[in-house]
Amino acid sequence: MAAANGNSKYDAIIIGGGHNGLTTAAYLARAGKKVLVLERRHVLGGAAVTEEVFPGFKFSVCSYVVSLLRPEIIQAVTISGESTIMARLIARSHGTRK
Repeated sequence: MAAANGNSKYDAIIIGGGHNGLTTAAYLARAGKKVLVLERRHVLGGAAVTEEVFPGFKFSVCSYVVSLLRPEIIQAVTISGESTIMARLIARSHGTRK
Protein backbone atom coordinates (compact mmCIF):
# COMPACT_ATOMS: atom_id res chain seq x y z
CA MET A 1 0.00 0.00 0.00
CA ALA A 2 1.34 3.41 -0.90
CA ALA A 3 0.95 6.54 1.19
CA ALA A 4 -1.00 9.49 -0.21
CA ASN A 5 2.19 11.11 -1.50
CA GLY A 6 3.27 7.84 -3.13
CA ASN A 7 6.69 7.86 -1.40
CA SER A 8 6.15 5.33 1.39
CA LYS A 9 4.90 1.79 1.25
CA TYR A 10 3.53 -0.14 4.20
CA ASP A 11 2.95 -3.83 4.66
CA ALA A 12 0.05 -3.08 7.01
CA ILE A 13 -2.02 -0.08 8.01
CA ILE A 14 -3.69 -0.38 11.41
CA ILE A 15 -6.79 1.76 11.89
CA GLY A 16 -7.02 2.65 15.56
CA GLY A 17 -4.25 3.20 18.08
CA GLY A 18 -5.98 1.49 20.98
CA HIS A 19 -4.42 -1.32 22.97
CA ASN A 20 -5.47 -3.92 20.40
CA GLY A 21 -4.16 -1.91 17.43
CA LEU A 22 -0.86 -1.17 19.16
CA THR A 23 -0.40 -4.82 20.13
CA THR A 24 -1.12 -5.91 16.56
CA ALA A 25 1.29 -3.30 15.19
CA ALA A 26 4.00 -4.45 17.62
CA TYR A 27 3.65 -8.08 16.52
CA LEU A 28 3.78 -7.09 12.84
CA ALA A 29 6.79 -4.82 13.37
CA ARG A 30 8.57 -7.56 15.27
CA ALA A 31 7.97 -9.81 12.26
CA GLY A 32 9.79 -7.24 10.11
CA LYS A 33 6.75 -5.58 8.56
CA LYS A 34 6.55 -1.85 7.94
CA VAL A 35 3.46 -0.71 9.85
CA LEU A 36 1.49 2.53 9.98
CA VAL A 37 -0.91 3.11 12.89
CA LEU A 38 -3.65 5.72 12.42
CA GLU A 39 -5.60 7.13 15.36
CA ARG A 40 -8.18 9.92 15.23
CA ARG A 41 -7.72 10.95 18.86
CA HIS A 42 -4.87 13.01 20.31
CA VAL A 43 -3.78 10.09 22.52
CA LEU A 44 -2.82 6.47 21.86
CA GLY A 45 -3.75 3.52 24.03
CA GLY A 46 -7.54 3.16 23.90
CA ALA A 47 -8.79 1.48 27.06
CA ALA A 48 -5.31 1.59 28.61
CA VAL A 49 -5.32 5.39 28.83
CA THR A 50 -5.76 7.47 31.96
CA GLU A 51 -7.27 10.84 31.08
CA GLU A 52 -8.05 13.98 33.02
CA VAL A 53 -11.79 14.31 32.32
CA PHE A 54 -12.26 17.27 34.66
CA PRO A 55 -9.50 19.49 36.07
CA GLY A 56 -7.80 17.46 38.80
CA PHE A 57 -9.87 14.31 38.16
CA LYS A 58 -8.13 11.47 36.32
CA PHE A 59 -10.09 8.50 35.05
CA SER A 60 -8.76 5.15 33.83
CA VAL A 61 -11.23 3.76 31.33
CA CYS A 62 -10.27 0.08 31.47
CA SER A 63 -6.63 0.04 32.52
CA TYR A 64 -7.28 -2.72 35.06
CA VAL A 65 -8.66 -5.02 32.35
CA VAL A 66 -5.71 -4.26 30.07
CA SER A 67 -3.35 -5.08 32.94
CA LEU A 68 -4.68 -8.63 32.80
CA LEU A 69 -2.91 -9.29 29.48
CA ARG A 70 -0.81 -12.43 29.55
CA PRO A 71 2.87 -11.80 30.42
CA GLU A 72 4.02 -13.28 27.10
CA ILE A 73 2.02 -10.62 25.23
CA ILE A 74 3.53 -7.86 27.35
CA GLN A 75 7.00 -9.23 26.65
CA ALA A 76 6.24 -9.68 22.95
CA VAL A 77 5.38 -6.02 22.43
CA THR A 78 8.94 -5.06 23.37
CA ILE A 79 10.99 -4.78 20.19
CA SER A 80 14.80 -5.05 20.24
CA GLY A 81 14.99 -4.28 23.95
CA GLU A 82 13.08 -1.01 23.53
CA SER A 83 9.66 -0.58 25.09
CA THR A 84 6.90 0.15 22.62
CA ILE A 85 4.09 2.56 23.45
CA MET A 86 1.90 -0.42 24.33
CA ALA A 87 4.51 -1.88 26.70
CA ARG A 88 4.80 1.49 28.47
CA LEU A 89 1.01 1.79 28.81
CA ILE A 90 0.78 -1.70 30.28
CA ALA A 91 3.63 -0.99 32.68
CA ARG A 92 1.85 2.14 33.92
CA SER A 93 -1.34 0.16 34.51
CA HIS A 94 0.75 -2.24 36.65
CA GLY A 95 2.19 0.72 38.57
CA THR A 96 5.69 0.34 37.11
CA ARG A 97 7.58 2.36 34.50
CA LYS A 98 9.21 1.18 31.27
